[in-house]
Amino acid sequence: MIIVGIVIIAIGVVVISGNAIIGISQDSAEFREAENSMSVLDNYIKQVASEGMGSARKFEIYFPGTFEFLPGEDAIQYRLDTTTEVFDYLSRSVHEDVSRISESDVNCRIEEDSLVMENSYVIVEFQRIDKADPMQFIDTAENIKYITEKKEMITLDPVNTSVVIDNKPETAQGTGYTELLKEGSSPLCTVHVFVNSTVAYDILYRLYSGADFVVMEVVNIE
Repeated sequence: MIIVGIVIIAIGVVVISGNAIIGISQDSAEFREAENSMSVLDNYIKQVASEGMGSARKFEIYFPGTFEFLPGEDAIQYRLDTTTEVFDYLSRSVHEDVSRISESDVNCRIEEDSLVMENSYVIVEFQRIDKADPMQFIDTAENIKYITEKKEMITLDPVNTSVVIDNKPETAQGTGYTELLKEGSSPLCTVHVFVNSTVAYDILYRLYSGADFVVMEVVNIE
């Protein structure tokens, strides 16, 4: 009876482990297929853009998961909800124009006088200037109000976060607004700042899942 019991337990362990491996393999295959499709779609978009007015492509996608168009990011997001570990927890990698982000660790929210991005490591608060009135004064020196490191609960008050174009100090101020491109839990959170000064430009602040830093990008300089 003891021998039979050991055999049954061994079979049980093999079956459970086997099911877990099968689940990981299936999720990994679905994720790789989605990633390949995103790369193909990116190539089509570049081709259409280079060919000019009237150019078009038709591309159909059929597999599990959710696709979402993010207008403010000029991006398409594919989301696969799974309990298996397809890649490392709270990891992020970028290959050409395709990003892999693990977990929806970021919370993006609007508070009374600030826009807030928060993940497991940091809380970052930005000045809130309503988009409804695009002629409001904006000073990029005040873009980031506070940064809180959550492990030790240390809060920093940045003295100056000015964005200056072509070494011209006057470009740090103008009229404009700030906005969250998407609220709620997400793999990343983006605060968009529009500034109309002697030149017009956009600033994108991004916080990713598992990151203890904020990525800033200045785009669309006119």
